[in-house]
Amino acid sequence: QVALFGREASISEITAMEEFRNFQVSTPEGMRDVTQAFRLYLKEMERYERTSLGERPHWLVEVDRFWGIQQGGGDPITHWLTMPLMHFEPPVACVRRFWSGLLRMHRETPGNSVVVATHSGPIRAFATWAFGYDPGEPFNTEAVRVRLIGHPRIMPKGPPTHDPEQAARGGLSRAGGRGAPARGRGARCRGG
Repeated sequence: QVALFGREASISEITAMEEFRNFQVSTPEGMRDVTQAFRLYLKEMERYERTSLGERPHWLVEVDRFWGIQQGGGDPITHWLTMPLMHFEPPVACVRRFWSGLLRMHRETPGNSVVVATHSGPIRAFATWAFGYDPGEPFNTEAVRVRLIGHPRIMPKGPPTHDPEQAARGGLSRAGGRGAPARGRGARCRGG
């Protein structure tokens, strides 16, 4: 589709980057992606329900609350963003990881656009940090554009803009031009 816009692009190999992984939860089997922990959670919950072993471990209580919100039609990411959870990776750690990854990509691919596909939770934490408020759950495959122009700097808080002058200076804006906060599963990074 790039050719439709009169542009050329070279596409490199897909590379997994640790900095853009989903947020983790501490389980007896070690740190796991919150979706990977679901199978262990179900197994342990069934064991406790069948044998009435007493109090459940705290990690299991927290994962149960998280998935209970999801199963009830709620927003477990809002819970994760706003409730201190002792066994979940904190949102600020995801923001720091993302910055680390963005800066590494900026060093390794100066002047290039890079597409990152990841889970919405960490991207939502990143957008919440950048804007100073939670923009809410994204649409599936919605894009977030992060522009690193010159020396990378902290993005401004406040609502995004589609002002071409601000876009030229850099910052975070929602791809698609709908005037709402940036959020989504994909992120485009541009060095310069």
